[in-house]
Amino acid sequence: ARLRRERAAARDGATQRFGMAGRLDGGMKRAVCIVGAGPAGLQLGHFLQHDGSTLGDYVIFERSASAGSFFERFPVHRLLISLNKRHTRVASREFRMRHDWNSLLTAEPSAQSSPPQRVRPMTERTTELYPHADVLVGYLRDFAAAQAEAGRIRFGAEVSHIAQLPPDAGDGFEVHIHEYGQGIEASPWRCRRVVLATGLPLPHVPREVVGADLLLGYEELAPTGASFENRSVLIWGFGNAAHETARELQKHAQAVTLLHRKARLDLTAPFAEQAEQSMGLPRFAFFTHYPGDVRTVTMQLYDSYLL
Repeated sequence: ARLRRERAAARDGATQRFGMAGRLDGGMKRAVCIVGAGPAGLQLGHFLQHDGSTLGDYVIFERSASAGSFFERFPVHRLLISLNKRHTRVASREFRMRHDWNSLLTAEPSAQSSPPQRVRPMTERTTELYPHADVLVGYLRDFAAAQAEAGRIRFGAEVSHIAQLPPDAGDGFEVHIHEYGQGIEASPWRCRRVVLATGLPLPHVPREVVGADLLLGYEELAPTGASFENRSVLIWGFGNAAHETARELQKHAQAVTLLHRKARLDLTAPFAEQAEQSMGLPRFAFFTHYPGDVRTVTMQLYDSYLL
């Protein structure tokens, strides 16, 4: 319900901002159509804009009124788990970028394109090692500005369906969009290539679990845990979202418990059995070296009972 309200608000914002501008009578053709103006869509668009080839004829469709709108809401408790390390021992630009997980790459200008405008990276916007998500939102909007000014991004444009062109119509796809400024289905775009850069559009709800509809989803939570003041809370899940929520709720709740689906490892079992059991146990990034596993920045919960 919260997501539906936010999407409706985004549509209203796009309508107010763009009105009836850019009507697509007769449809349009592009070499590349990108769906989504988040980090992936903006990064690809940036490289295409400075490519200098026919691939530079592209457009980005974004249903919200601004770029990076996903991060206006997520992560819910507003703390990013992506590094923002401002200083390193090695001066190499490539090495430094390996420690700046939030900033996008800047294209090298081709002979046919002008140098890209410099956008202040995340490392120049905050000293926090794990930044607030609002800082990332501002950065993505600034990064999108050059493409938006060039007419490469159509805000308030939601893709309704994509169909492959029939053989006699040539290679490519027909992309149907609904532009909120018009209030009607616009004429379809013809795209030689279509790239989906939409991220995760829908929350995961385990429908096979009886009573799952009675639970409060991560996407429905408020940024603070004030509504759980002096309450006992059970969090079903053991990933970064669960730990992030536990970290916030600890400030308010009397008790927070994380529920994981797997039993703990039996250290008395034969090694082969332990190895099989470990496949379903929580994966911590400091062991696996994979940044998508549970990160220590969200693990403050353990101090409450380990100390």
